[in-house]
Amino acid sequence: SEKTLTQLELKHKKLITMRKQAIDELLFSRRLSEAQINELTESIMQKDSNGNFRAFCFVLAQACRLYLRKIERSRIRRTSIHRQNQD
Repeated sequence: SEKTLTQLELKHKKLITMRKQAIDELLFSRRLSEAQINELTESIMQKDSNGNFRAFCFVLAQACRLYLRKIERSRIRRTSIHRQNQD
């Protein structure tokens, strides 16, 4: 809720920048296959050897899922265009 966002200062510019940087580094710093993104989505919520979660793990998992949906929509669109061109 808005109250929670305000109390936790989740809309603070620095936090927004840090979340964006974490997403960019995870998904866009190198070329990833769809399979690799799926693996990241599955593993991102796992604790490390010290029993800690990765910083922004919930946000990163959500970003992975959204990115996978975007890839799927793009594939569907390309397939549709390809079929139309064959007709």
